[in-house]
Amino acid sequence: MSNDITTLGAQFDALHQRLSAMHDLLVCETEQLKLRDAEGLVATGKAKAALASEIDGITDVQNTLLGRYKLPPGREGIEILLNALPPEAPAALKLRKIWQEIRAVGNECRRLNEINGAYIGLLGKHVDRALDLLHGRDTLEFVYGPDGASRKPYASRKLTSA
Repeated sequence: MSNDITTLGAQFDALHQRLSAMHDLLVCETEQLKLRDAEGLVATGKAKAALASEIDGITDVQNTLLGRYKLPPGREGIEILLNALPPEAPAALKLRKIWQEIRAVGNECRRLNEINGAYIGLLGKHVDRALDLLHGRDTLEFVYGPDGASRKPYASRKLTSA
């Protein structure tokens, strides 16, 4: 178990570092959205995807370790494992501390990602409305297609063309 605790500690350190980097990218993404920096957003999106892949790899290692002890994967298993460790053991105290930091950074990343996603969705709606106006479509008018899903009708005339 001692080796597994050491491994878990190393995984926690790596996860904390990657989540902190993700937090920095999300803050950068927020600024790029405010500035409407399309090139920066593309680069940030690629960096986020690469970092998410690394985080997934760390999580897989953690879940494998939890599986050795017949614990559920993810947060639930980690919480069970941490609660099973001796309360005053130095290694356990360190793991609990960094786990709390991981959870805090992870929650902040989730919050920032939701805000950025909502903002991207709003910008997309503005673009759709502008395109509807340029194509002569009523932005409030929808029809139902053969599959029953709502869709925009074809424009009867264009206001302009490029």
